[in-house]
Amino acid sequence: MTNDERMTKSEGTRMRMRQTERRTSNIELPTLNGQIEVVKRRRVLIALAVVFVVAVFVTVLWPEEREPEYQGKKLSKWLKIYATYSEDDPRHDQAADAVRHIGTNCIPYFSRWIRGHPWKVNVLFKVPGRWPPGVVGLLMGTDTERSNSATVGFEILGHEASSAVPALAALATNSTYPLTSYHAMCALMHIGGEGLGRVLTVVTNGSAPASLRFAAINVFRFETGQLAGAQPLSPEDPVVVALRSVLIDPDGNIRAGATNALRRIAPEVLTNGVSHTNGF
Repeated sequence: MTNDERMTKSEGTRMRMRQTERRTSNIELPTLNGQIEVVKRRRVLIALAVVFVVAVFVTVLWPEEREPEYQGKKLSKWLKIYATYSEDDPRHDQAADAVRHIGTNCIPYFSRWIRGHPWKVNVLFKVPGRWPPGVVGLLMGTDTERSNSATVGFEILGHEASSAVPALAALATNSTYPLTSYHAMCALMHIGGEGLGRVLTVVTNGSAPASLRFAAINVFRFETGQLAGAQPLSPEDPVVVALRSVLIDPDGNIRAGATNALRRIAPEVLTNGVSHTNGF
């Protein structure tokens, strides 16, 4: 091949390359960001599908926990009866008597139910994307129901469950799992004595996470029917004293939470001019 032929061939090659560049420049291709978003969505969908399958397996195929029984009914059944019927219904008292008959054998179950399965919470919070309500219910439904039942059980046992205080206090001060922490504080309040003192310490501890302190205040705002009964708490009650002490807290949410709690359980403390803060 002569030099002229080689030059002609090279020039032809360059012309074809330029024509190809012009044609491809007019084609609309997905942007890199768009491709990344597609990959992310696919990964989320795959993760959701895997978690859903695991949740179904755990919920449907996992063997039921063996529970203490009394008169042919499981502990969880008695707790459900207690929560279902009002105090003037004889079945309410019958259920309470059954739980007291099982006694301290309930404590390991109650503590375990409040602890729940932290891996489920980790999945919900660490896997990106919006979770369908059905998946959330499937993952957390049993845990939430058992945790609520456990707080009812500690309410029935009261001081008899004082041996559970150290374990519950550790759960109560773990801000990683807010629902577990809240239920643990409810249980401590119901146990009373040292348990109640642990919750009050969270309320007044200015160095504790604000979320924990606010949760502890809400325990007294929403769960103190058993403490107060039909009557407001007196100004000298330790709960009232603790809540009054944080009415001047630097955190506005803490002040408002304490105000709202006192408004419900000891309104005279506010009407007598002790507080000038405004609740939500």
